[in-house]
Amino acid sequence: MKTPFLALLALGCASAHPTEPLYQPPSVIEMPAFGSNAQVLEVPATVRAGIPFAITYATFGSSSCSRHRTPETSAGADFLLILPRLAPIPPGTPCTEDLATVRHTISMTWPTPIAELRIIVRGVRFDGTGVDVVRRIRVE
Repeated sequence: MKTPFLALLALGCASAHPTEPLYQPPSVIEMPAFGSNAQVLEVPATVRAGIPFAITYATFGSSSCSRHRTPETSAGADFLLILPRLAPIPPGTPCTEDLATVRHTISMTWPTPIAELRIIVRGVRFDGTGVDVVRRIRVE
């Protein structure tokens, strides 16, 4: 268990990003320490059609450089897709890699009743591979 601890200590140092125009940080939504990603996405089990409800999701990254932007969203017949977005980082900006958890809450509505609506947050794991976190809710 010493290896993960040492890796986390190494991430505590500040590092400057490349001198290219802007660095676009990835939307990290899954960390090894969170396993099943249970804390990543919180939604009510049941909502009412046409009434706004809260969706809370978490991103992980540098507390000094992770700046939340409005997520991209899209919807299909039975799903709502949320793509978290972080603001670009100017060249040469030193960012600490302290693995902060940043929680975001957005308000959404679903127009009609549906037995199972999938709420999907799409981002990347800490290792850079893509991942979807999915919750199923009922819209009455």
